Amino acid sequence: MVLQLKWRHQFQFAGYYAAAARGYYRDAGLRVIIRERRPGMIIADELASGRAQFAVEMPGLLLERQRGKPVVVLAAIFQHSPEVLVALEKSGIRTPHDLIGKRVMLMPGGNFEIRAMLNHEGVRPGDLTIIDHSWKLGDLISGRADALSCYLTDAPFLLRQQGIAPTIIAPINYGIDFYGDCLYTTSNEISAHPERVKAFLAASLKGWQYAMEHPQEVIDLIIGHYGSHLSRDALKFEAEKTRELMLPRFIQIGHMNPGRWRRIADTFVELGMLGPDYSLQDFLYSPDQGEPRTVLKLILVVLAATVLLVIAVALLLLTFNLKLKKSVELRTVELAQSEQRFREIFNSTSDALFVHDPETGDIRDVNQTMLKMFRCTREEALTLPIGVFSEGKSPYGPAEAAHWMHRALTEGPQVFEWHARRRDGELFWVEVSLKKSNIAGQEALLASVRDITDRRQLETELRQAQKMEAIGTLAGGIAHDFNNILTAIFGYTELARIRAAGDAVLLDNLDKVRQGAVRARDLVRQILAFSRKAEQSKTTLQLADVVAEVISLLRSTIPASIEIRHSLRSRSPVHADETQMHQVVLNLCTNAYQAMEHGKGVLAIDLEDAVIDADQARPGGGPAPGRYVRLTVSDTGCGMDEETLGKIFEPYFTSKEQGKGTGLGLAVVHGIIRDCQGEIMVESTPGQGSTFTIYLPVHEPDNVRQGGESAEEVVCGGSGRIMVVDDEESIRELVSAFLGQAGYQVETFANGMEAWERLHRDPAAWDLLISDMNMPGMGGLELVRLARGVRDDLAVILCTGFSEELNEAEAAGRFGSVLFLQKPLTRDELMRAVCGILRQGPAPRQEPEDTDPA
Repeated sequence: MVLQLKWRHQFQFAGYYAAAARGYYRDAGLRVIIRERRPGMIIADELASGRAQFAVEMPGLLLERQRGKPVVVLAAIFQHSPEVLVALEKSGIRTPHDLIGKRVMLMPGGNFEIRAMLNHEGVRPGDLTIIDHSWKLGDLISGRADALSCYLTDAPFLLRQQGIAPTIIAPINYGIDFYGDCLYTTSNEISAHPERVKAFLAASLKGWQYAMEHPQEVIDLIIGHYGSHLSRDALKFEAEKTRELMLPRFIQIGHMNPGRWRRIADTFVELGMLGPDYSLQDFLYSPDQGEPRTVLKLILVVLAATVLLVIAVALLLLTFNLKLKKSVELRTVELAQSEQRFREIFNSTSDALFVHDPETGDIRDVNQTMLKMFRCTREEALTLPIGVFSEGKSPYGPAEAAHWMHRALTEGPQVFEWHARRRDGELFWVEVSLKKSNIAGQEALLASVRDITDRRQLETELRQAQKMEAIGTLAGGIAHDFNNILTAIFGYTELARIRAAGDAVLLDNLDKVRQGAVRARDLVRQILAFSRKAEQSKTTLQLADVVAEVISLLRSTIPASIEIRHSLRSRSPVHADETQMHQVVLNLCTNAYQAMEHGKGVLAIDLEDAVIDADQARPGGGPAPGRYVRLTVSDTGCGMDEETLGKIFEPYFTSKEQGKGTGLGLAVVHGIIRDCQGEIMVESTPGQGSTFTIYLPVHEPDNVRQGGESAEEVVCGGSGRIMVVDDEESIRELVSAFLGQAGYQVETFANGMEAWERLHRDPAAWDLLISDMNMPGMGGLELVRLARGVRDDLAVILCTGFSEELNEAEAAGRFGSVLFLQKPLTRDELMRAVCGILRQGPAPRQEPEDTDPA
């Protein structure tokens, strides 16, 4: 069988490559051919013709379904669409309104999310000059197009790789949130081979799970077996962006929400691409879709028998009075058909319908959707007071309901949101459309009620994500300035230690200043890690050091009335990111003491080795057999009931009061532990407290990272000429002093322009350039680019307090050998770097890869 891709081989389809390579398709009895898309190929036609049994495509195939092609969506792989508009930063284009009068390159008959965003923002097609897509980023760079559609997963990287800063305009930021890549098949395939479809879907999703857990392995597979047109660095970038679009830590891979598909279809209706009478019937895959419908067949048989009986009775009556019978039969059929049509429409709509008496407001009739939505019987719906189905208090009480009914009768149709109540007491959000109507010859008030719980949840999640992004941006700005300050503290402390030699008391005081600076530096790194602004780096470490540091921090932050008991008996190494582990332990301990009312209780932290054998391993969950480091955090607080325990690791779920919790803490903890191949479990009893238990696999490396920092002085010296560029005067003075003491000739500059004017006059006079990345005017990257133009073997050290602009790997691809140093810098770190790069000598420049931007 054939799986038809929507593009060329790259990480966008990693899960299917993993399923084939790992044998998941083979184990399911399937032989799958993964085929690239050829120019001019139409995915829907490949499926409909049988040339492909499965395919990957965007949600636009919904339109093909409405045109009669039997496509069926099996799973949504990307929870958010990667489709965006990209423009050059220097163009000044920032929003959809900036595109008016510009040349925009779009796919003919495609880019539905982008077209919906423009329509939503009031930018009409006539306001733009739309150019057919060429699939070449060169058209944007050359100015042939002012903006073009692309994938967020590769185009920004390819532009930055060429030294070009892009601007991204994403539909999700303007209220348009489509699914991205989806997996499709056909109704014929489901009917003919239902078990094969199930097996293919399960194997593909298993492949995606493996690809998300082993991205580097799959990148090697793509390059070695499929010959991707993208470079390894580009595939790494694509893998990171794919994870952000799929959200595998928080949402099950392949999950689809019917309500969200309805919103996508409604967007197509707004664009004039889909009629308002569309149906999603049989478009969304259900595992029992291909099975015979025995009950329906029985009903049809009964109906057929009933029709035959009616005909027989009609023939019998015909013998007595043919003329009277014909008249009565005609009228009866007309009434029956009218009633049947009304009932079919009334009960088939996806919205709950209420028919109200316009004078009393009482409920006259409801449809089947109402009974399912409100979880009640028809008798309850028609006899209970209408207030039972609302929250019941202002602003969602009887008075407000009567007000909306009065406005619908006197002013015309009304649409509003309402807090409704199911019969079992659960509250949920609905959108109510209320209008006056005439039903069966009687005036009535018709209420159409749509469940919008999912929509409001998505809106809440989007707002929360935007807040987290704002926090991350703020953290990045603070980190840059604060790390410069810490560099000065580290540097002047070390200079003072040199002058204070022999004064034990003063040296002890200076060591305490340095220890405080180290803690401040670690705090900045934790903030950046929490806001996803710092790269995560797994190392081999001893968890006991991390736990001990958290306990030290807790003693100064939690109430003294809470007793902290700890036992750290394990020194076995684990493989994890130290900052992430710090976040995990601190989060669990913080939640524990917050759960203890009135600030009294016992917080217990235990760390020990554990061995799980085959008899202890639980097949339904928990750690597999093996050696583990077990961390237990328990409290004597309020505890949790079973319902709360079932949701505790869900993103955005919190049991705390409004404004006191984001609902992200334990979800992030769960994601970190699973990413480390570990397990986290929780036990709790209301009123008696909670216990969280974490199992992390023991890691056996050659060397184990130990906590703490060495204050041992690095001995290094030389006679080379070094150029130091930094806009902070204190940092220039410190670096100059350190290097001067080591015998180097140093000249300092306050900005990149001054340094360049000095450098280009005599490029051969310098052995090393040390520059800050972020400076007013000419920054460090521009200075390095110009310097390498006149001296391509010049040794370079770039320093930064924080930057998202470039990392060490990308810099090496553009400029050759470049060493990165992260502020705050200590003297030892600086001297090790200088001695190392000068001892290493000049390195040949690496030319960037020639990559097809499509």
